[in-house]
Amino acid sequence: GLWEACEDAVLLEGWMKFVVDGLAPSLAPFAASGYDSPRQTLMWCLVLSSIARPAGAHLPTYDWIRWRRLGPMTWGLTAVWGALLVAAFMYRDPPMKHQGWALVAWWTLAAFAAGYTHAMIFVELGVRCKEGGFGSVDRQRCFRWAGMSTQAGALGGTLLAFWLVNASGWFVY
Repeated sequence: GLWEACEDAVLLEGWMKFVVDGLAPSLAPFAASGYDSPRQTLMWCLVLSSIARPAGAHLPTYDWIRWRRLGPMTWGLTAVWGALLVAAFMYRDPPMKHQGWALVAWWTLAAFAAGYTHAMIFVELGVRCKEGGFGSVDRQRCFRWAGMSTQAGALGGTLLAFWLVNASGWFVY
């Protein structure tokens, strides 16, 4: 049925949003705070990732650059963002403390990959619905599920980040 055709993409979208849009933005200041120039590092992370993410999201509009293996793509993205979150937990003494550019480059690459993955999930949902012979009503339902998964994932990640930053005591300047 429709759910079987869309299930993995919908769940992967929620997971990606949990990590990328829920946890990462709240922990970004901590990831940058241990470097020699934390304000500059954070500023460049935010500026360049704000450019990289829409650029990555634009790529799936070209057929020749689409990669339809959503599982490996999303789990690879999780590993990239996971490394950034580990950097946030190491904010008191980060690796390469004098190399803020490394965090900026990593964050920008991760934002590019997040934009691509997010757009590719929705492209893949459309392709699967079309290939499965589902009509426009079913296609809308599938996209609605993905949208709900997006919101739930971002909310869950935000709630966890709020707890980590405000209640856990792990992030204290």
